[in-house]
Amino acid sequence: MEVVDREKLEAVAIMRPSPRPREEVRFSPGRHGYRGFDLEAWIGEHGVSVKREGPWGRDGYRWVLEECPWNGHADNAAYIVRFAGGAIAAGCHHNSCQGYNWRDLREHYEPGCYQRNGHQAAPNEAGARVEEWEPPAPLPDGLPPVDTFDPVMLPESLRGWLEDIAERMQVPLDYLAAGAMVVISSLVGRKLGIYPKKRDDWIVVPNLWGMIVGRSALLKSPALAEVMKPLGRLIADAHEAYKEEFAEYEIEAMVAEAEAKALKKTMEKLASEAAKTGDRSELMEAARAEGAETPEPPTLRRYKTEDATVEKIGELLVENPQGILNHRDELSGWFRSLEKQGREGDRAFYLESWNGTGSFDVDRIGRGSLHIRALCLSILGGIQPGPLSSYVYQAVQGQQGADGLLQRFQLTVWSDPPKTWRNVDRYPDTDAKNRVYDVFKKLDSLKVNEAATDEEVPTLRFEAEAQKVFDTWRDELEQRLRSEEMAPALEAHVAKYRSLMPSLALLFELIDAEDLPGSVGKTAALRAVAWCEYLETHASRLYASAEKPAMEGARALLERIRKGDVKDGSSARDIYRGRHWSKLSTPEEVNAAVAVLEDYGWLRVEKVETGGRPTIRVRLHPTLREGA
Repeated sequence: MEVVDREKLEAVAIMRPSPRPREEVRFSPGRHGYRGFDLEAWIGEHGVSVKREGPWGRDGYRWVLEECPWNGHADNAAYIVRFAGGAIAAGCHHNSCQGYNWRDLREHYEPGCYQRNGHQAAPNEAGARVEEWEPPAPLPDGLPPVDTFDPVMLPESLRGWLEDIAERMQVPLDYLAAGAMVVISSLVGRKLGIYPKKRDDWIVVPNLWGMIVGRSALLKSPALAEVMKPLGRLIADAHEAYKEEFAEYEIEAMVAEAEAKALKKTMEKLASEAAKTGDRSELMEAARAEGAETPEPPTLRRYKTEDATVEKIGELLVENPQGILNHRDELSGWFRSLEKQGREGDRAFYLESWNGTGSFDVDRIGRGSLHIRALCLSILGGIQPGPLSSYVYQAVQGQQGADGLLQRFQLTVWSDPPKTWRNVDRYPDTDAKNRVYDVFKKLDSLKVNEAATDEEVPTLRFEAEAQKVFDTWRDELEQRLRSEEMAPALEAHVAKYRSLMPSLALLFELIDAEDLPGSVGKTAALRAVAWCEYLETHASRLYASAEKPAMEGARALLERIRKGDVKDGSSARDIYRGRHWSKLSTPEEVNAAVAVLEDYGWLRVEKVETGGRPTIRVRLHPTLREGA
């Protein structure tokens, strides 16, 4: 174990690669008949009004047009994109413009260009000749790369413990680091917050949600079980303390009950005498005498719950207003439960619980109403790539889950599975485990402002140098969020890093400090910046997985074409109707697959006017027609 100097942390904090400069964006032999097509020159020559332009996606480049060429939309909806591989796409996001593409846009500004170049086939012809097609590009494999976790980003008191577990279990350190930080955030909860800005009263409660993504055989659950062991010790301690407090409560309750009975007998005797004499003075004096107060039963300190309903979680939070951890072994079931009809209120509950700053009212017929004065819930669990990709796809398409729930999982890690394995059989590092337990115990017993009500959260601010780190990082973040370089779903995710960075910085400062710190220092701030840069690469992989269903459908369709099951000139309806092919069984799946294959040059989409709704037919690349 080594002490890491500040310079090394600063080096880690600036590891995020810069976007590739425009002049370095190159493209391979073009698709759709555009080998080396000079798109920039064409835009200038034909007077296409561009509102803004810049790098887009993975090494692509995008032009946002001043106005839609088809319906005049002027709200940033019309675009031209050149992908990294050289393919050109264009369109408009409005429903009324669906179906328009690059060929339509070029024909709009350069009428007759395809006829002049011999590119456009008549509706009933076989399609373009062989020499008019460029070689199709192979469909890509895999997801975008992610940064590996650097142990230097961990506080020293956690580093040895987590590295020891990772080596003995042969699991990615990412799983353990993300899990540990979520568990620690649940211990701090609403006990202490941070004002990220120097003077402003914007407050952040360091409440985190984490999601570990990996196949079932990659030991996600055992890894999370390891990082929760110190929490388990706190739970055991809490139960022992509760037993002692409850035993004392029972004694006090018996005393109070006996005193109440004695007082009642005394008053009955005095009442009888008063009835005879008419003098009630002694009776009234006895009635005014205070007996022993009935003691309040002790409350069991709860740290986590596994599979509770919203109503039960609400009851636990009433008794534990500082916050608790909701641990879900498999998050896919949790996501599905939130889609059930009649449970819309559950989504609202969880969405509100992430902030950690507000209250919530739960109203249920038959159960009455429950007012939760302090709603703060951390969530941690694992999930497999398949179910997650489907959920992300729905969220990105604006279907179920497009309400920011997914973006709240700021500590999402989707690491590459280990390519090697070795048997490590040694005793756990007991000293490291005990040091971590001391950290957990310190954070659990953190006393900041005992006079604060449930609606008040004590706070710290950044020290001067740390404030500069945050302000510089925030400035860059806000500029990126306004550049429209990121896909909307990823942009919404990264936007929530506004609270992630100060949350992590506060937690790191509390972990390292022996006593309650007076402010958050530069080292903690730099470490938090490094985490944000690292986590963004995993977020990029998360939202790139939304493309997976369409890409899988494209591979399935290409295989069907190669087998001769889909002929040149087939309609989209021919592909899905009555076929029951995997990944190609609905119009949506087929249209998505066709769009991908068109982008990569394997086919072209042709609209055939029929007097009613146009028929969409696919024209196959000549090499596919020859092999069909």
